[in-house]
Parts: sequence; structure tokens; C-alpha cells
Amino acid sequence: MASFSQPALKIFASGGFLSGVRLLCGLARVKILALFLGPEGMGILSQANNFFLWSVALASLSLSAGVINRLREPGRQGNAALTRATLGTSFLLILGTTFLLLTLFLLAQTFFLHELFHDYLSLTLLLPVLLAIPIGAATQGYIQGLFFAYDRYGRYVVATCFACLVEVLLYYFLVQRAGLQGALLTILLFQSLLLLSYLLQLRLIGLQLSSLFPFHWDREEAKFLLRFSALMTYTASMSYGVVLFLRGQVLQSAGAAANGILQVPLALSAYGMPFLTNGIWGYLHPQASGTLDPARRQTILQETLRIVIPAAAAYAVAAMCLAPFFVPLFYTKDFLAANLLFPWQFSADFFQLLFFALTVYALSLGHLKRYFWGWTLYFGLYFFLTLWFLPLYGIRALPMANLCASASGLCALLMARDYRGWGKQNLLFFLLGMAAVALTFFLHTAP
Repeated sequence: MASFSQPALKIFASGGFLSGVRLLCGLARVKILALFLGPEGMGILSQANNFFLWSVALASLSLSAGVINRLREPGRQGNAALTRATLGTSFLLILGTTFLLLTLFLLAQTFFLHELFHDYLSLTLLLPVLLAIPIGAATQGYIQGLFFAYDRYGRYVVATCFACLVEVLLYYFLVQRAGLQGALLTILLFQSLLLLSYLLQLRLIGLQLSSLFPFHWDREEAKFLLRFSALMTYTASMSYGVVLFLRGQVLQSAGAAANGILQVPLALSAYGMPFLTNGIWGYLHPQASGTLDPARRQTILQETLRIVIPAAAAYAVAAMCLAPFFVPLFYTKDFLAANLLFPWQFSADFFQLLFFALTVYALSLGHLKRYFWGWTLYFGLYFFLTLWFLPLYGIRALPMANLCASASGLCALLMARDYRGWGKQNLLFFLLGMAAVALTFFLHTAP
């Protein structure tokens, strides 16, 4: 029987610890928001946060993956001039796109406020979110990628955990005193704190802070980074953009309170899935992109799946069984309607975690067309199936469409021979895991 790779286990364990801290902090945060904002307030806040995430995805150009690939290329590690070219070009790209995005929003603010928020928010209330966008773009665009590029994942975990713990305190004091306005202000304060925490940890590993924001432009470097970022930006902006639009449709058709109910399974999923996605990014992407040996790349994929498949099945089954108990504990009785959504959401998560792993592998191998078409299929199905299901099933439409889209995306990628070399053990894990998830789903949806 194949053994687990120690580096893979270490990174997945660190990612699991980070996700555990985020989970605990997230549950504390949602309890605060549930008590002081209720379903309606949470429905509005979640839409503002979706807007922030979508804007950061566009403004940052998702350069982090390209930075990791570039800095880990054989022969480039330790070369100060090439590192400066990568970081300087990344910084200037993000600076330019952030300026253009904020200018566009301010010029078309009436359109955005009506179409995305349906007049639940004004420009004054949304101002802290707008100010947080350039900070989030720099942090997620390339600053956090440096931890992965230099194999300092533990430092990334420490910095992120610290910021998350302080964020809970900010939410408690500001939401209690200022309600929704305080929650929106916390988005800005948290992003500022996260950036400062990252910079401190990078300084402790020997990087000069002045070297992280150089005004240096390299045309060839920009071409390389944009080659990666074009796909990553497309994926991230489509992910958040599709959700932003569809949640806007829920706001319009069912109201803010229904959007707040829908936020419950989506939030729990967002807290649970990073237990594995952090490890996938932390191990599979840098390791597979750091070698040119096809056999070694296949081994790295199998090592990753040997952890991801059983863990994803265990997560989905446990979440379906335990989530109904979380609602009265971490929310309030006003959110009990979310129980109907859990089987659909967490079954979708099982397939999406495996689909996600294969797309990261495709990116690491430079299979950009497969990466593009895999995510295009997923987003297209998710978008159109949700619009089809929404009049029929209400807010259940989103997790139902997500399940169909995730399973279809996984099947589409498995049609490529390069991604079918899972090994007999992983194939057995997959069949058993899928059976366990299906059985749990039917037990929780049977009349």
C-alpha cells in the first residue's frame, strides 16, 4: 500500500489547522451577526462581501499563481534581479487595474447599486468596502503567494490566524454598536490588519519590505504573469461574479431575509472546504509546477488525492449530519429554514473538492485550455441551472445547481488521460466516498 508523503501531510495539517481557526472564528462571527443583524442584515452584508470578493478578483488579476510559478522555476530561485522584475511588474499591474475598477464603479455607481444591491445599500454605506479593495488586491494578488513560493506556509498560517482572531473582536464591538455599518467597516479594518500581518511575517523570514513594492516594469514578465492571470482572473471573477449576480436575483425575488438564509450553508461550506483547498494549493500547485518529470508529477497528484478523496467524503458526510445542529447553536431560530439546503450543498462540496484538485493540477502542468474549459463548463451550468431552478425550488436552486455543475466538471476533466492516473487505491477511495455521500444525502432528503 502506498505511503503518505511527509511534506504533503505537513502542509495539509498546517492547512487544516488554519481552516480550524477560520472555522471557529467564522462561527463566532456568524453568531454575532445573527444576533445583531438577523437574516435580513446578513443577507445584505453577504452581498456586500460578495461584491468585495468579486472586485478583488478583478483588481488583483489573480497574479498569485503566476508569481508562485515564476519564483519557483528552476534557475530563478535566489536571483534578486528576476525576483524584482516579478514583484515590481505585479505591483504595477495591480495598481493600474485597481484604479480603473474603482473609477468605473464611481462613474456607474447608480447602475451597480441598483442591479447588484437593489437599493438596499447606499454609496456611503458601501464606502469602507470600496476602500478595502486595493488592500485586498495587493494582499491576494501576490503578497500571500510569496509564502508559497518560498516554502514558508507555516508563516502564512500564523499571519492569517492572528488576523482572523482580531477580526472576531472587531465584529463584536463594531456590529454591537453600529449594526450593518459597523460590519461593513470591519471588512476594511480586517483587510488592513491582514496585510500588515503578512508584511511582518515576510520581514521575519528575511525579505525587505521595500523589495515587495518596487516601481519596476518588465514587459516580458508582464506577458508571463498575464498568461497565467488571464485564466485565474477569469475563474475567480466568474466564481464571485456569478454568485454576486445570482444572489442579487435572490434579493430581488425573495428579499434580503431569504438571502440571509441562503448564506448559512454557503458560509459553512466556505469554512469547511479550505481544510482541503489550502492544502491543495500549498502542496499540489508548487510541487507539481516545480518539476518537469511527468512521473514525479503523477506521483504528486496521487499523493494529493490519497488525502483529499477520503477527507472530502468524511467532510461531506459529517457536515450533512452535524450542520442542522449548528443552526440553533451558532445562528438563531430565524435561520432554521437553512436545514433544507444542507444535503445539496455538502454533496456538491464533495465533487467540487475533487474537481478543484484536478483544475489546480492542470494549472500546474500548464494545461491552460483544459483549465479554462473545465471552469467554463462549471460556471455555465451553475448559472443557467440556477436561473432555471429558482422559480421552481426557491433558494434551494443554488446548491442544487452547484451539485450538478461540480459533478459534471469533474467528469469532464476525467475524460483527459493525464488526469485519470489516480491509482487503484484512490479509485477505491473515490467509489466508497461517493457511495457514503449518496447514502447520507438520501437519508437526509427522504420524506
